[in-house]
Amino acid sequence: APLMRLPIWFGRDVPAEALDDILEATALAYAYVRIQDNVIDEPEGRGHPPLLLLGNALLWDSMSGFRKRGDDAFWARSRRAWLDFSEFTELERRQLQTDERYAHADFVTHARKCALAEVPLYAVMSARGDWSGADVVPSLVHALARSYGCVNDVMGHARDLESGARTFLWSEVRASATRGRAAATAPPELLRAELLAGSTMDALLAEAVATLGDARAAAAELGIAPFERFADQRAARI
Repeated sequence: APLMRLPIWFGRDVPAEALDDILEATALAYAYVRIQDNVIDEPEGRGHPPLLLLGNALLWDSMSGFRKRGDDAFWARSRRAWLDFSEFTELERRQLQTDERYAHADFVTHARKCALAEVPLYAVMSARGDWSGADVVPSLVHALARSYGCVNDVMGHARDLESGARTFLWSEVRASATRGRAAATAPPELLRAELLAGSTMDALLAEAVATLGDARAAAAELGIAPFERFADQRAARI
């Protein structure tokens, strides 16, 4: 996953012991977030609230790992990223619970929920003692998150329709299918037909490639050379 690959690629000149600490802390933080997401998004399925207690332990150990390598600049930037992750995760959750059309601008903004992926890159900068390019990190992560979000909507469209998830893709299809009528009047078979007849999936995949290009440019600015090959391979898969 990019969350783990990025600090490896970016930290090629960081001592192995420091990079190991960063990667371990990143993996623990990601595990914590997955538990939290499951509890929020799938309370009757994979989400088991008692697992949040395990998440507490994972988060504590993650912060302990980052503490070994983090200077004051690391904590300041990581705090902002953590707050963005929390804020935009909640804003997306609220959006997905409404029948209101999912505005594209909100879809773009909600990709900031992936700001946690900035944290290991800041840890690499802290371990290196060089903060040049730090302002580019949010652009890289946001562009990559947007690209993945578009692909996720397409790849998960059948599951999302079945579960009733109000994703951006289905919001666009529903708006087209109902043509001004109440969204609740569109049955699944009508939505499927509209999806197949329209260009929503093609448009999302085109956006995924374009935003991957934005991420490629940010990665080049940061000197993350392996990202070029990764982007080529992912664009081909898209």
